[in-house]
Amino acid sequence: DDSFFSDAVFIGDSRMEGFRNASGITQGDFLTGVGLSTNDMSKPIISTADGNITVYQGLSGKQYNKIYLMLGANDLGYYSWDEFPAAFDSIIKQFHELQPKACIYICSVIYVDETKIESGYEYDNNDNVRKINSYLLQACEDLWYANYLNLNEVFTNGSGALPTDASADGVHLYPDYLKQMLEY
Repeated sequence: DDSFFSDAVFIGDSRMEGFRNASGITQGDFLTGVGLSTNDMSKPIISTADGNITVYQGLSGKQYNKIYLMLGANDLGYYSWDEFPAAFDSIIKQFHELQPKACIYICSVIYVDETKIESGYEYDNNDNVRKINSYLLQACEDLWYANYLNLNEVFTNGSGALPTDASADGVHLYPDYLKQMLEY
């Protein structure tokens, strides 16, 4: 019963869009965009029926009790590592300011299958995934209203990587795998 999500908003990149398409969830709102990164929260790149809005605009005007955030995969090669924690913390604090009653669930960046990563995208590797996830976990430990969801407990080959049958490109999960997120 997806009525549990009627007071939820899902925010994220193409992986969250894939989840929206595969999950069957019909309630709640999705603020997603292909390529969405921490650098994009104030950019009007979220498509709505009324035009493009920012993530922050999407969080204004309606009360949510649950925020599910899947962000970070597009940051693996963008930020220098010493800049990412402050940028991410700032986003979560802004979410809390806009939605003070909401419990924020921060989804880990899901492992990749490095054997399928295209040339030029070598920063999409599991060492970087582990590093960014350590920052996401630290943010949750520092902010009482944020909770860490370690999706890599579900999406692993047992050796710290995405199973080879989970994705065609090594990054984006097949629908059957995405549905497993609901069980988690």
